[in-house]
Amino acid sequence: LKSVAEDVLAPARISGINIVFGKDGEERFKIRVMREDARRVPGKLETLNNIIEMLTGEKTVVVIDDT
Repeated sequence: LKSVAEDVLAPARISGINIVFGKDGEERFKIRVMREDARRVPGKLETLNNIIEMLTGEKTVVVIDDT
């Protein structure tokens, strides 16, 4: 998952990937992009997230890191 996300989001850097559990027990991977690289993301986050989900088969969400 990490290598696919890095390839899709390049040249932006990933600050981390966490597993988030929903109230219904659904597992989702949260991919955090470094705030200073927000301008370097090569497209809309939603579109890139869909590409990562299609390539990996995992449920993901791509966000800009707040910290």
